Amino acid sequence: MKPFRQFFTSIVIVIIFLFTSSVATASQLRFEVYARPMSNLIYQLDCMAQIFRCSSKVYEELWRKKLHWNSVDKDWLDQWKEVRLKYHQGEIKLDEPPTKPLALPWSGPIGIQLGDKFLIATYHATGRGDLRTRLETLVAPTDMETIDSALIHFEPRFMTWWKESAHLSLLTFQKELTKKVNQPEMRKQTEKFANFYDVKFPQNYPIYLNLFYRPTSDIKDTHATVSDNHAAIEVLSGEKVSNVLDVVIHEICHFFFSSSPVEKKRQLTEAFAGSNDPLALATYNILDEGIATAFGNGIAAEFWMDSKHFKERLEKERGFYNDAAIDAAAKSLLTVLKEDLNQEKTLFAPDFPDKAISALRVGMPDLIRAPARLLSELTTIYDPKFKAVVKEKVRRILRGALYSKEGLENNSSWEFLEKYPKLNAMLFVLPESLQFLKDRSQWIPQKDKEAIRSIFEKRNSFVYAIERYPSTYTFVIAGKSPDEVEKEFIRLFETKNRFIGLLP
Repeated sequence: MKPFRQFFTSIVIVIIFLFTSSVATASQLRFEVYARPMSNLIYQLDCMAQIFRCSSKVYEELWRKKLHWNSVDKDWLDQWKEVRLKYHQGEIKLDEPPTKPLALPWSGPIGIQLGDKFLIATYHATGRGDLRTRLETLVAPTDMETIDSALIHFEPRFMTWWKESAHLSLLTFQKELTKKVNQPEMRKQTEKFANFYDVKFPQNYPIYLNLFYRPTSDIKDTHATVSDNHAAIEVLSGEKVSNVLDVVIHEICHFFFSSSPVEKKRQLTEAFAGSNDPLALATYNILDEGIATAFGNGIAAEFWMDSKHFKERLEKERGFYNDAAIDAAAKSLLTVLKEDLNQEKTLFAPDFPDKAISALRVGMPDLIRAPARLLSELTTIYDPKFKAVVKEKVRRILRGALYSKEGLENNSSWEFLEKYPKLNAMLFVLPESLQFLKDRSQWIPQKDKEAIRSIFEKRNSFVYAIERYPSTYTFVIAGKSPDEVEKEFIRLFETKNRFIGLLP
């Protein structure tokens, strides 16, 4: 009997091991869904203060029509914005060994992003006291008092509205979404996407989905974003869970990309930067959004959506994403990504950059060649007179990484271009700024400086392009007033074809 017991025990151990391994794979990710009133209040204040992209006009209308907005509210929102902007950007650098510079900047965070950590604290806050506890390691004591006082001012009216209009609707949605995202099929599909990004998480790793109630209005578009493993998702009143699942997966894929192995992302960046294909950087700039949209709004949506509805979205312009270029990029990449998923290949396969460039060249030939595709990762160097235009207008229009430097006369303003030679650049200049371009011939050759000076004698404003590499340009936005350079920037952003020299 003893040998049999040993044999039986061995079989049991093997079965337990196989079962445990299977469960570990199926439950690699855990989704937690929250709809907290304090988080919603803070989101609305941040949104009305235009701290990030969101449905600002909708929330402004809500407070104006239903929550009795007044001049005192405006003063408090101004104080809120002043404090929030201190913590919206910035990085806590880690004590890590220096890495060899690439031809392009690192497109994701290197250290700890202060803005993300601030938002995450607000997502978890159950009340003002809890928020103070979560923020006190990030926020100066005097700023915490301003934050707390502003919340005291706005909270009573908000809570009355929340209980009457938002709470039950969002609670129902929260329960349905929690059930849906934790279904085995949903987890399995999400983890398949994670494998494409070559991400490895510990078992039962949490992904937080934070819901923000958005009243109905004539504006149909909603917004979502991600900070580390925390997604923020606006939910329309009466919204169906099936209409939001693609957004959930989309945002999670952004997190997967940011969590990919650092060295492999460096190799991917170097592959695009080193390519001589004129569409390489345009493809690289739209890659993160394009893949997230293809996975979430495309492949995942096709899985749970009825075929007729999905076909309509696939064939409709902006059917996946309300941006023509991102929508087209996602649809162009669908075939490539489906093949790679089936073959269990990753984003970092050696042949992926060439396949992606080719897919976009065929699938969106006009959009991928537009100068706007080069403007989602670039450095801007501007005359101080144009600071407000760059910080408030240009920043609001451009997506992605914008490295802004003030003062064309400062050597420090040009360090980014020295360090990252393939980085696209945009200069905002006055006629009197041209003297500061004298020693910048590696980015603005002498013949181009002379041409720019000559054009300024005939025109008050214009755009001039210098091709530095097949996929890298210096765009000079020239004007004599902030309004003129803003107008010229919009012309550049909307032009359909690449050009060298003067923009017609």
